[in-house]
Amino acid sequence: TEGKVSREWKPNSQGVISERLVRQAPAQDVASLHQLGHMMARRGVAMECARLMSYEAHQRISDCIFEALEDDPADPAHYDRVSLAQASKADREIFAMLAKRVRDGISRKPDGTYSLEGCLDAVLGSPRISQILQHLPKPIVIKPNRQAGDGSRPPPDGGRGKGGRGRKGK
Repeated sequence: TEGKVSREWKPNSQGVISERLVRQAPAQDVASLHQLGHMMARRGVAMECARLMSYEAHQRISDCIFEALEDDPADPAHYDRVSLAQASKADREIFAMLAKRVRDGISRKPDGTYSLEGCLDAVLGSPRISQILQHLPKPIVIKPNRQAGDGSRPPPDGGRGKGGRGRKGK
């Protein structure tokens, strides 16, 4: 990952203090990721209490989302990391897809698994979820090119009424 480069005064191995360039890790909203982790854990417990899926199965959803959030893009100069908005959208889409696959009802199977768990691997591996969690290109900023004669200069003499010729002064 690329980070901010700053200059610091630090002693070297011989104890001589000199100026060095230090690369800092990029800042990440740790509080939000931390809160997201707690929310996912609470929801996993709630899903098991409601007998919708086991905590372990729900943990696979959390792992999928956090792996995407922590993944660095292959080309950080041109692509952004996965955002919390993308993670939230993927989470909603995962549960929408699970709901479509169990329209006939949710029940516990004779082997002890829940009906949502049977289709979880197919949903997590679906191209739709991969598409939502992919690194998006960074926005391109186009700076205006100001050259002589391109019409970007202000009018001479302040425009009408301020020393300019105006209508009657042809």
